[in-house]
Amino acid sequence: MPEPGPTPPAPPSPPSRTITLDLSRLPSAAAAVGVALVLASVVVSTAYARKHGELDGSVFSLGVVASLGLLAIAIAAELKVPGLERRAALVSWPGAGGIVGVGLMTAVLIDDEPALYVAPLLVLALSLGGFLVRRTAPFVLTGLLGLAVLYLWGVTQAIGDAGDSFIWVYGGALVVFVTVVTTLAWTLLPSMRVLVGVVTGAIALFFNGSGFFFPFYFLVAGFGVLGEDQEGNPFHDDGYAVLLYTALLILFWAVCAMASGHVGFRILIVAAAATMVPLALSLVAPGHPSWWQLGLGLLGGLALLVAALRAPDAADLPTGAGS
Repeated sequence: MPEPGPTPPAPPSPPSRTITLDLSRLPSAAAAVGVALVLASVVVSTAYARKHGELDGSVFSLGVVASLGLLAIAIAAELKVPGLERRAALVSWPGAGGIVGVGLMTAVLIDDEPALYVAPLLVLALSLGGFLVRRTAPFVLTGLLGLAVLYLWGVTQAIGDAGDSFIWVYGGALVVFVTVVTTLAWTLLPSMRVLVGVVTGAIALFFNGSGFFFPFYFLVAGFGVLGEDQEGNPFHDDGYAVLLYTALLILFWAVCAMASGHVGFRILIVAAAATMVPLALSLVAPGHPSWWQLGLGLLGGLALLVAALRAPDAADLPTGAGS
């Protein structure tokens, strides 16, 4: 008589539809809200401290006090606050907020080109110190921000006289930044590889698109200033640069999505394609982009076909299949 096979696992229970509040998570939520409000005060100080040219001492002082206050709370919490979760919340979030505040106030105080080196270096160094004390996400985020500003400002200064090649070199530097930082995190920080990869990608999309150069190009093209043909369009080649580097980033994030299974990389893919590709086409084909639209639609349909015809999941295979 054949022996019975292994008992199949019980089906997972359906998720509960009841909303429950875990009061043990109150410290982390309250810390995030408190830091956000204090940091808003620091940002206001950054915006208004030199609004009229000269340094406004009272506005600047309030920003400094708020920044140092956040750092003081983080240090005191590390030394005095009991409870692992409460201590982590009151060290990580106030510490990261204070680091950002110190960087902003340093930039306001210097108010010259060296500020774009000194401030991000300070943010990066303090973030590294905080991360060595508490290996938590907020210090990773501030460290990535400082590193990105320092790196991209250095690249901008190095290629300042590149002329028509500026966007090609700048976009290539962004792709290098994303791939190198994500790959290093994948190797050295396995518990935070997804966080670093997704945040680095979001930073790259901001600096490549919505933050600086291309809103101007997009508005110019959208209002018809570039005309209906390519003649006289000074930004035509820049559009090809954006298309190329967007395609490279999408391929890289697709690999990361397959390696990690995390939705964050898929969101980056959608965000990059939905924002940067139309932006680039407004430069490449400002008059009549129908062929580009057809090509994009066909490529997207092919990708969906590949998804539909891929190998079935292991859970979908009958016993012994695919072995």
